[in-house]
Amino acid sequence: MAAKDADIARNPLKIFGQIVLIQCFYYLSAGIMIAFMCSVMKETFTLDLLFGWRQLDGTRYSDVLRLIWLIESAFVAMFIMVVVRRSRLILDFTLTTYILAILVCCLFSGAAPASVAYWAIQVADIAISLLLGTWAARQYELRDEFFGSHRKQRRQNRGRTDRNDAVELEALATSTDATPS
Repeated sequence: MAAKDADIARNPLKIFGQIVLIQCFYYLSAGIMIAFMCSVMKETFTLDLLFGWRQLDGTRYSDVLRLIWLIESAFVAMFIMVVVRRSRLILDFTLTTYILAILVCCLFSGAAPASVAYWAIQVADIAISLLLGTWAARQYELRDEFFGSHRKQRRQNRGRTDRNDAVELEALATSTDATPS
């Protein structure tokens, strides 16, 4: 495992590529869910819904938009786990994803978010992504540690059982052929 960590530390292009990939997924999946919300609520899709913070307060669809961002955090957690697959790195990639999202929001809006709802959603998103991502990555890591040896054993035993069954069936077939009818 130390070799994998050393490879990651030595390859900043790979890390940069993973960050870009996760960020693209973050905005693509959120964009799809927000576009669906707009079509259902007969609203016009604007980039402010995706990149801004002002829509989370006081609009008729702000509650739905908040729910979308909370659901999005679960998708991001699973995607980070798929891309990174190391529980040690989930915190780094989660924080990087959301810090970049906050920076994009500030640049797009032209001001730092002043909405308490926006910051509450961001904190909740980080917590959900971190908890789900770490849990999923640990399950993935432990699968091979604890369950991998049992799988191999079962496969080997299954192979022996199949061979034993074949030998028994062959013996049975030869014994029934040898008995007169």
